[in-house]
Amino acid sequence: GKNIVVMLLKGAGYRVVDLGVDVPKEKFVGTLKETGAPLLGLSVLLTGCQENMKHAVTAVKEAGLDTTVMIGGNYINEKVKEHVGADYFATRASDGVDIAKKVFGA
Repeated sequence: GKNIVVMLLKGAGYRVVDLGVDVPKEKFVGTLKETGAPLLGLSVLLTGCQENMKHAVTAVKEAGLDTTVMIGGNYINEKVKEHVGADYFATRASDGVDIAKKVFGA
């Protein structure tokens, strides 16, 4: 999922910083401060990773960063989005590009 979204976003002309997998929340915050990226995408494969996603989103918000957060994964839905505090969710890779277009006003 993540790699497909990265490929689609790059193909649509967006600059993507792919931090990989199992990324600590501090790395997200540091990279967002460094790059000023207006959009953060998080992807999870397993329901057990949901709390780590929530911790990452909370850390971004507590850092005072003006960043829109989208989450994605097979089981992601509105309830999960609200639980983790994200702004958008996607269950298909192509939805990630649609969300980016909304965020960037394209």
